[in-house]
Amino acid sequence: MIEAVAERVEQSDGLRLAVASIEEMPFEDGEFDVVLAMGVLEYVDVRRSLHEIARVVRRDGLVVLTMLNPLSPYRIVEWFVYWPALRLLGRVERLLRVPDGRGHGVAKSGINAVTVARLRRLMRSEGSLPQELMYYDVTALLPPFDKLIRRWTTRWRSDLETTVRTGARGSLGTGYLLTARRSD
Repeated sequence: MIEAVAERVEQSDGLRLAVASIEEMPFEDGEFDVVLAMGVLEYVDVRRSLHEIARVVRRDGLVVLTMLNPLSPYRIVEWFVYWPALRLLGRVERLLRVPDGRGHGVAKSGINAVTVARLRRLMRSEGSLPQELMYYDVTALLPPFDKLIRRWTTRWRSDLETTVRTGARGSLGTGYLLTARRSD
Protein backbone atom coordinates (compact mmCIF):
# COMPACT_ATOMS: atom_id res chain seq x y z
CA MET A 1 0.00 0.00 0.00
CA ILE A 2 2.89 2.35 0.74
CA GLU A 3 4.25 1.80 -2.76
CA ALA A 4 0.81 2.53 -4.26
CA VAL A 5 0.57 5.79 -2.30
CA ALA A 6 4.12 6.78 -3.21
CA GLU A 7 3.31 6.30 -6.92
CA ARG A 8 0.17 8.44 -6.73
CA VAL A 9 1.07 11.25 -4.32
CA GLU A 10 3.61 13.97 -4.83
CA GLN A 11 6.17 14.01 -2.08
CA SER A 12 5.86 17.16 0.00
CA ASP A 13 7.47 18.52 3.12
CA GLY A 14 4.65 17.32 5.38
CA LEU A 15 4.28 13.86 3.88
CA ARG A 16 5.98 10.87 5.46
CA LEU A 17 5.22 7.31 4.40
CA ALA A 18 6.00 4.52 6.87
CA VAL A 19 5.42 0.83 7.39
CA ALA A 20 5.15 -0.14 11.05
CA SER A 21 3.32 -2.32 13.50
CA ILE A 22 0.18 -0.76 14.94
CA GLU A 23 1.33 -2.18 18.28
CA GLU A 24 4.47 -0.01 18.24
CA MET A 25 4.13 2.98 15.94
CA PRO A 26 7.12 5.23 15.12
CA PHE A 27 5.22 8.49 15.70
CA GLU A 28 5.30 11.17 18.36
CA ASP A 29 2.70 11.42 21.10
CA GLY A 30 -0.33 13.37 19.88
CA GLU A 31 1.01 13.63 16.33
CA PHE A 32 -2.32 13.01 14.54
CA ASP A 33 -5.72 14.69 14.48
CA VAL A 34 -7.35 11.49 13.18
CA VAL A 35 -6.36 7.84 13.43
CA LEU A 36 -8.11 5.35 11.16
CA ALA A 37 -7.67 1.61 11.75
CA MET A 38 -9.82 -0.42 9.37
CA GLY A 39 -9.47 -4.16 9.00
CA VAL A 40 -6.43 -4.40 11.26
CA LEU A 41 -7.43 -4.89 14.90
CA GLU A 42 -8.66 -8.45 14.33
CA TYR A 43 -5.10 -9.55 13.57
CA VAL A 44 -3.14 -7.88 16.38
CA ASP A 45 -3.11 -7.46 20.15
CA VAL A 46 -6.12 -5.16 20.53
CA ARG A 47 -5.12 -3.70 23.91
CA ARG A 48 -1.58 -2.80 22.79
CA SER A 49 -2.90 -1.38 19.53
CA LEU A 50 -5.50 0.78 21.28
CA HIS A 51 -2.79 2.04 23.63
CA GLU A 52 -0.67 3.10 20.65
CA ILE A 53 -3.61 4.67 18.85
CA ALA A 54 -4.47 6.69 21.96
CA ARG A 55 -0.82 7.71 22.27
CA VAL A 56 -0.44 9.06 18.74
CA VAL A 57 -3.78 10.89 18.44
CA ARG A 58 -3.96 14.40 19.92
CA ARG A 59 -6.28 15.28 22.80
CA ASP A 60 -9.85 15.50 21.42
CA GLY A 61 -8.60 13.79 18.23
CA LEU A 62 -10.84 11.42 16.33
CA VAL A 63 -10.32 7.66 16.30
CA VAL A 64 -12.18 5.48 13.75
CA LEU A 65 -11.94 1.71 14.12
CA THR A 66 -13.50 -1.30 12.48
CA MET A 67 -13.82 -4.81 13.89
CA LEU A 68 -15.47 -8.02 12.79
CA ASN A 69 -18.62 -8.65 14.83
CA PRO A 70 -18.13 -11.97 16.67
CA LEU A 71 -21.76 -11.98 17.85
CA SER A 72 -23.41 -11.71 14.43
CA PRO A 73 -25.24 -14.86 13.36
CA TYR A 74 -23.13 -14.84 10.20
CA ARG A 75 -19.81 -14.92 12.11
CA ILE A 76 -21.07 -17.53 14.58
CA VAL A 77 -22.07 -19.90 11.76
CA GLU A 78 -18.93 -19.07 9.75
CA TRP A 79 -16.44 -19.58 12.60
CA PHE A 80 -18.10 -22.39 14.56
CA VAL A 81 -19.85 -24.43 11.84
CA TYR A 82 -18.77 -23.58 8.27
CA TRP A 83 -14.98 -23.31 8.63
CA PRO A 84 -14.68 -26.28 11.04
CA ALA A 85 -16.78 -28.36 8.62
CA LEU A 86 -14.43 -27.42 5.75
CA ARG A 87 -11.38 -28.31 7.89
CA LEU A 88 -12.92 -31.69 8.74
CA LEU A 89 -13.80 -32.31 5.08
CA GLY A 90 -10.21 -31.42 4.15
CA ARG A 91 -8.86 -34.00 6.60
CA VAL A 92 -11.16 -36.68 5.19
CA GLU A 93 -10.10 -35.79 1.65
CA ARG A 94 -6.41 -36.04 2.63
CA LEU A 95 -7.08 -39.53 4.03
CA LEU A 96 -8.72 -40.40 0.72
CA ARG A 97 -5.67 -38.93 -1.09
CA VAL A 98 -7.57 -36.22 -2.94
CA PRO A 99 -4.88 -34.24 -4.82
CA ASP A 100 -3.84 -30.87 -3.36
CA GLY A 101 -5.83 -28.02 -4.80
CA ARG A 102 -8.78 -30.23 -5.68
CA GLY A 103 -10.16 -30.70 -2.19
CA HIS A 104 -11.43 -28.59 0.63
CA GLY A 105 -9.91 -27.52 3.89
CA VAL A 106 -8.87 -24.18 5.21
CA ALA A 107 -6.22 -23.06 7.68
CA LYS A 108 -7.16 -21.34 10.91
CA SER A 109 -7.37 -17.60 10.33
CA GLY A 110 -5.78 -16.17 13.47
CA ILE A 111 -8.65 -13.68 13.72
CA ASN A 112 -9.27 -12.32 17.21
CA ALA A 113 -12.46 -10.29 17.02
CA VAL A 114 -13.89 -8.63 20.13
CA THR A 115 -17.43 -7.56 20.95
CA VAL A 116 -18.57 -3.94 20.85
CA ALA A 117 -18.86 -3.90 24.64
CA ARG A 118 -15.30 -5.17 25.12
CA LEU A 119 -13.84 -2.79 22.53
CA ARG A 120 -15.59 0.14 24.23
CA ARG A 121 -14.19 -0.92 27.63
CA LEU A 122 -10.69 -1.26 26.20
CA MET A 123 -10.93 2.14 24.50
CA ARG A 124 -12.04 3.80 27.73
CA SER A 125 -9.18 2.15 29.64
CA GLU A 126 -6.76 3.73 27.13
CA GLY A 127 -8.26 7.21 27.43
CA SER A 128 -10.63 7.28 24.46
CA LEU A 129 -14.35 7.97 24.76
CA PRO A 130 -16.39 5.78 22.35
CA GLN A 131 -19.08 7.69 20.46
CA GLU A 132 -20.79 6.50 17.28
CA LEU A 133 -21.44 2.86 16.41
CA MET A 134 -22.45 1.57 13.01
CA TYR A 135 -22.74 -2.02 11.82
CA TYR A 136 -21.98 -2.91 8.22
CA ASP A 137 -22.43 -5.83 5.86
CA VAL A 138 -25.80 -6.58 7.42
CA THR A 139 -26.95 -9.87 5.95
CA ALA A 140 -29.47 -12.50 6.92
CA LEU A 141 -27.78 -15.04 4.65
CA LEU A 142 -25.45 -17.52 6.34
CA PRO A 143 -22.38 -19.24 4.90
CA PRO A 144 -22.18 -20.73 2.30
CA PHE A 145 -25.54 -19.46 0.98
CA ASP A 146 -24.38 -15.84 1.07
CA LYS A 147 -21.78 -16.50 -1.62
CA LEU A 148 -24.23 -18.32 -3.86
CA ILE A 149 -26.91 -15.62 -3.64
CA ARG A 150 -24.45 -12.72 -4.02
CA ARG A 151 -23.26 -14.12 -7.34
CA TRP A 152 -26.77 -13.76 -8.73
CA THR A 153 -27.58 -10.32 -7.39
CA THR A 154 -25.79 -7.15 -8.40
CA ARG A 155 -27.69 -4.87 -6.02
CA TRP A 156 -25.65 -6.04 -3.02
CA ARG A 157 -22.44 -4.97 -4.74
CA SER A 158 -23.74 -1.75 -6.26
CA ASP A 159 -25.69 -0.51 -3.22
CA LEU A 160 -23.41 -1.36 -0.31
CA GLU A 161 -25.03 1.35 1.81
CA THR A 162 -28.08 -0.91 2.04
CA THR A 163 -26.01 -3.21 4.27
CA VAL A 164 -25.27 -0.51 6.90
CA ARG A 165 -27.41 -0.19 10.05
CA THR A 166 -27.44 1.14 13.59
CA GLY A 167 -29.39 -0.10 16.59
CA ALA A 168 -30.63 -3.61 17.29
CA ARG A 169 -31.13 -4.53 13.62
CA GLY A 170 -27.55 -3.55 12.98
CA SER A 171 -26.20 -6.25 15.25
CA LEU A 172 -26.77 -8.62 12.32
CA GLY A 173 -23.83 -6.86 10.65
CA THR A 174 -20.74 -8.98 10.13
CA GLY A 175 -18.56 -6.03 11.14
CA TYR A 176 -18.84 -2.73 12.97
CA LEU A 177 -17.31 0.72 12.90
CA LEU A 178 -16.77 2.62 16.14
CA THR A 179 -15.64 6.21 16.55
CA ALA A 180 -14.10 7.76 19.65
CA ARG A 181 -12.47 10.95 20.88
CA ARG A 182 -9.20 11.02 22.80
CA SER A 183 -10.09 12.29 26.25
CA ASP A 184 -6.93 12.74 28.33
